[in-house]
Amino acid sequence: MTTSDSMPRTPHSHQELLRRLEEAEETIRAIREGEIDALVIRKTMDEEIFTLQGGEHSYRAFMETMGHGAAALGAKGEVLYANAVLTTLIEKPLSRLQGQLLLDHFEAPVSLQLKTLLSEAERSGSGASSCEISLVRGGELRHYLASAEPLQIGVVDGWALTLTDLTDRVRAQESMAAEGAARAIIASANEAVVVCDAAGRITHVNAAVLAIEDGALIGQPFHEAIRLEIKDAIGLVSAEELVRMAIAGTEVKSVEAHAPHAPHAKTLLISAAPLSPTSGTNKGCVITLVDLSQRKSAEERQQFLMAELDHRVKNILTLVMAILHQTDDADIKSFKTTFAGRIQALAATHNLLATNSWATLPLDELFKAELAPYIAPSSDRIEIIGHRLELKPRSAVAVGLILHELVSNAVKYGALSTPNGRIVFAVKHSVDGKSAQVEWRETDGPSVSSPLRKGFGRTVIANSLKYSPGGGADLEFLESGVRCVLRIPSEDIAEGSAS
Repeated sequence: MTTSDSMPRTPHSHQELLRRLEEAEETIRAIREGEIDALVIRKTMDEEIFTLQGGEHSYRAFMETMGHGAAALGAKGEVLYANAVLTTLIEKPLSRLQGQLLLDHFEAPVSLQLKTLLSEAERSGSGASSCEISLVRGGELRHYLASAEPLQIGVVDGWALTLTDLTDRVRAQESMAAEGAARAIIASANEAVVVCDAAGRITHVNAAVLAIEDGALIGQPFHEAIRLEIKDAIGLVSAEELVRMAIAGTEVKSVEAHAPHAPHAKTLLISAAPLSPTSGTNKGCVITLVDLSQRKSAEERQQFLMAELDHRVKNILTLVMAILHQTDDADIKSFKTTFAGRIQALAATHNLLATNSWATLPLDELFKAELAPYIAPSSDRIEIIGHRLELKPRSAVAVGLILHELVSNAVKYGALSTPNGRIVFAVKHSVDGKSAQVEWRETDGPSVSSPLRKGFGRTVIANSLKYSPGGGADLEFLESGVRCVLRIPSEDIAEGSAS
């Protein structure tokens, strides 16, 4: 029963006086009939307990009914009484605690916290002060709310101290925070992430999963919601079995699978791991699905490039051997010079193609590259006429060899052997639609005549483009200079570069 030792100077109303009178009569009746064991008198600054009939027994019985630890402390912090919850927490019987300083029975950091708490309660004079403390009990960390409030028991000043177990609430908060963090991690992951419960049903997915399946997934069994075919697996291995293994505690790593019904990602790398919260009991599993489509494409492209490289190397070696066997200079020195020049021409064309990623090569660049060792392509002795022509690798190699022979001949015997000789290089419109025509014409050089002997150079010019019915070259030795018309097959000209 709580009452006050002071009354307002002026009652607020007649009804208020009647209410207080009835309250006083009820209190007197309860005391007279033995229904009250103690009175708590609330003063201006603190409270005072007056026990009736049973003395200390009554408030001790009340403390024992409390669900949390409670103790009545004297002015110095000595234990006057502690209930069973608190003595169990401290792991000492009441007989060993009474008269002892309660703070001495806690670890040093907790003892300091409680000392500060009692000091705050003393300074405040009224109302409860509180703080959170942590104790290791039974091998686990538990959390408590410690509250202290000044209290007077009869003529004894002291404190009422309570410890309320907050462990479940703290763990719930930590669990919520952990789940929130997990959700954020799942949402921000680049790869697809799926979380399943202990029954294998999907509980969480992130946006990346939509590239694999875009239907309603939550609540569905994983193997039904995301249809997968395990690569190179017999009937014993399935997506359902992988999930079952992970839930049982066995981690699954890097299993390749195919998603035949996926709108985007078709080839996947699957990993699955048990989902074990702080309790240690498996609650499901986490599955990651990494899109291998780009990597597969890169692997296929790499294999293609390796095969293409192997093919080209073999072709180049065959071409080199053909050049070697057909270079027919009379002496070793001439042979070495001629053979080296042809191989260097071949290498120059390959370098230009490599610079252009073996896609296409502009014909004018190839022409300028062959002229560069002997004359500046920008010289007024060189004239390039017509539109730009983009050659594919096969025709570029052939034209490169032909231009090398024409330039070598012009340097030795033709227009480039004199100061005034000129070369016109003209790209013409296709006549038959099967090829593009390119004309090499020398003027203002020495008079020329057809050689008596047909060397390998003329064979290169005549045959290099004959790999296609539309390809070939016509070589003429006119009195005004050499004229050569190249027919480059249309299938080896980049689309849109010739008209």
